[in-house]
Amino acid sequence: MKKVLIIAFLLLLSCSKVSRDDYDKIKVGMTQMEVEDILPESGYQAVDTISGEVFTMYGKSNFVIFIKYHNGSVIKFWEGIANE
Repeated sequence: MKKVLIIAFLLLLSCSKVSRDDYDKIKVGMTQMEVEDILPESGYQAVDTISGEVFTMYGKSNFVIFIKYHNGSVIKFWEGIANE
């Protein structure tokens, strides 16, 4: 089961590609809909049911963008590299 989840996660990552230009367009306070107009589909999403915060990762293994939303708006974002 664990292997299936890992493979599914990697397939999702390989489907979306983001760039530094995309990252530069993101601003704190944007809505999730505004971000999704800029970025392709997310590869990973986790929700904290207590705080209501949503953590989303967009991108491929060579460059990814991590975004944390609260009440549907960006509160924090950063870039990184995800290992396959």
